[in-house]
Order: sequence, then structure tokens, then C-alpha cells
Amino acid sequence: ICGNKLTVEKIIQIQRALKAKGYDPGPIDDVIGPRTRAALTQFQKDNNLPMGNINIETLKALGLNEN
Repeated sequence: ICGNKLTVEKIIQIQRALKAKGYDPGPIDDVIGPRTRAALTQFQKDNNLPMGNINIETLKALGLNEN
């Protein structure tokens, strides 16, 4: 995902989706901090997704679209 597509709303959606799937992104605060990053990495690892960044595959696995 390009940086310009990663809006405040998208970050909050990602954090809520991680939390709904049992991962702890920390506070739902639109900041990709260490806890959100760790939850995202663990989700990617658990689902055999490319790790290290927010990509289309990860968004789809979280139930979010890329727009």
C-alpha cells in the first residue's frame, strides 16, 4: 500500500480488524505503533502472508478492501 493510501480511517480499520481477529494492536488510535506493528506481523505470520508491510493480501485477509 502506498503511503498516500494509508489514511487515518484505513489505519483504524486495520486496528479494529486485528482486534476482532484476536490480535492486540493496542489502542485504536490511528497510529501504527509498536503494538499495532507486532499484531500485524503476527497476523501475517499466522496466515502465511507476506510480512513486514501492509499489503493487499493482508488487507483482504483482514476483510478490508484496498481502497
